[in-house]
Amino acid sequence: MLRFLRRLLGKRTQTLPLGLADPSHPAKRWIDAATVIADRRLEVKVVDGKPVIETNSFALRDLVATLDLALGEAPEDPDLLAVRAAAHYLLDEVPEATHDLDRALHYDSTHVEASALRKYGQEWNNMLFLPSWSSDSRYVHPFLAEKANLGDILHCVRHCLQPAMVLLLVATEEDYPNAPVRYRWDVVCSETPFGPIGAHYILLDVNGQVRRQECILAPSTEAGQPNSPPSSLLGRLPCVRTCFIVLAAPTGEVLYNLRYDLPLALRSVLKKLTRRFSKAVGTNSSDIRRAADWHMQHFDMNALIL
Repeated sequence: MLRFLRRLLGKRTQTLPLGLADPSHPAKRWIDAATVIADRRLEVKVVDGKPVIETNSFALRDLVATLDLALGEAPEDPDLLAVRAAAHYLLDEVPEATHDLDRALHYDSTHVEASALRKYGQEWNNMLFLPSWSSDSRYVHPFLAEKANLGDILHCVRHCLQPAMVLLLVATEEDYPNAPVRYRWDVVCSETPFGPIGAHYILLDVNGQVRRQECILAPSTEAGQPNSPPSSLLGRLPCVRTCFIVLAAPTGEVLYNLRYDLPLALRSVLKKLTRRFSKAVGTNSSDIRRAADWHMQHFDMNALIL
């Protein structure tokens, strides 16, 4: 009876479409405060091609204390528990991190971030290692710029203390004299004779003309070890709720920063794509090229509309 009353009277966290970025989140003021601490006092840098965090224990303890307040408003939120666990890991407080992760998985047994941290520990670059991004970002983070110079368009970032995506396109003001008035991101999980391939499409309405860009996502060519964590990008695709289509000048200055909250149908495609890729790990590069060519020959991207 007592347990029933606790459940009846206690605060319960509803599933919100945008997670921690949802404007109706009961702990929004503390999430915003914790986001400011993470964005301003945890500096993500690139060392030997990998992200590292430059910070101090005072900033991390302030982050944990603010997340404590957020969890006071939403004690069953697995997203909040996962990000507090990440902060505990950075403080080398492993028992506290493990406790938060177990609670997060109790409330959501499929939670991507909590599952990865619980399974791989500090081998998994937790969300605090992701470059921060928001609708107010005006310059491309050096880590994203370095990957973009290698040809990557799709990048994993941290938005409101949860994973998000940035689709980074290099552009000039001459190419885009005005901001796109409509835009969309779409993803296709394509089953080809050479294995699964992911194709994603950026659609931009510029001065009444729809511009389309096709990009390819492929499974990892490295078989890896059974206990090795997945890549940061592919591992987080199933939990992404928001992406930003970013048009940036070659200098790194952002020209247009377009937020796109993913509809449920697109999120389902991303989950399906991740499942297919997990079974296709180790696909050789020649088969991936054949799969990409087959898809581009058989899929009409002009059929995609805004």
